[in-house]
Amino acid sequence: KNVLESKGIKVDFVNTGKGNKVNFGFINLDLDNDKGSIFIKNFNNKEETIKVRIGDQSKELTIGANSVETISFKPEGNFLSAEILTNDDFQPDNKLNLVFPGKIKLDALLITNKKSVYLEAASLSSGLLNIDIAEPPVIPLKNYDVYIIADISKNKILAGTFDDIAKKVELGAGVIIQAQEDSNEIDYSNILNIKLGKKNKENVVTLDQINKITRDIEIGRVKDSFLTTLKPTTTSLASANNNTVLSISNLGNGRTAFFGIQETNDFKFSPSYPILISRLVEWVSGKEDVKTLNYKTGDRYLTEKETQIETPAGILISDNIFLEYQGLYTLNGKKISSNLISELESSINPDEKIGDNIESFSLKALKKKEKKDITLYILILGLIFVILELLYAKLRGDF
Repeated sequence: KNVLESKGIKVDFVNTGKGNKVNFGFINLDLDNDKGSIFIKNFNNKEETIKVRIGDQSKELTIGANSVETISFKPEGNFLSAEILTNDDFQPDNKLNLVFPGKIKLDALLITNKKSVYLEAASLSSGLLNIDIAEPPVIPLKNYDVYIIADISKNKILAGTFDDIAKKVELGAGVIIQAQEDSNEIDYSNILNIKLGKKNKENVVTLDQINKITRDIEIGRVKDSFLTTLKPTTTSLASANNNTVLSISNLGNGRTAFFGIQETNDFKFSPSYPILISRLVEWVSGKEDVKTLNYKTGDRYLTEKETQIETPAGILISDNIFLEYQGLYTLNGKKISSNLISELESSINPDEKIGDNIESFSLKALKKKEKKDITLYILILGLIFVILELLYAKLRGDF
């Protein structure tokens, strides 16, 4: 306003809002994989009794003026919707679509002939796994959600063991293979997503991609890694001197990961170690934390590569999704949700009214004196006089 008026432009502020709006809405969430809490605020200056539905259950809730109440619940499936059924003047904050990961604990099998407290503890730190341990040649026939293979004796692996695991991965299981000293001499079948060559020199690890697996991870220097060649469907996440030490890929309906940092390295003492192993467990299992499935409108969702996404507004292809619409988004068979849960945005009555009331304001003509530059007009008039003078002189016969 000050800038415009300094240029001689008259500015009026007009408050376009009419009256006090009635509103109550969902303003926050506190979600765990197996339970949650929803926060509902009454933005009105008086106590309100509203009807709320969560899943198949409905209840009445009395909320004091400008106060917040909480409803706790336990989801019974992968999806849950919540809705305020009482009408108000702002509908977008009256509905939630929530996505949950489903099965809370996954069954995992650690296949090893040399049990590692570091790898087992890091895997358990994900909070997702119940771990059984198998020492080759004996491998249980039970179907597991996740297989972790580390420090095995190659002469104790029975023929067909890894082929059987590959079939289970193709049906939807996940597998993580940790490198060991003789990994390049072991036939892992299709579950190893890269080709291993000779031993590599000690090198610093650099991240090839920053995503939800590698974000904020620092590995440092590694020794005893391998020269590697990526298979066509494999994505390298980290490498040492252009040789992969961390890679992921899909295998049928399942997922595989290669963790090429042997336990002889000091990385197992790093705070990044259990975080990285936990994220690999989450990725290969296809199991995600509830907080990675539910977002606020305005957030962004990053994918590893360009993906076709079904949004509430239609289909798009991107690796960086702006969650601007409320509702469910579907990508690679997975659903995530976006909800308006913002106390600031739900507050539709202004704390301070500025300017004239729209009902009493009227537009008026504004008279204003301005200095006008008439130099051009004078020059044109002078030119006309010169032309007329020349015409008159010619008619007189002066030339």
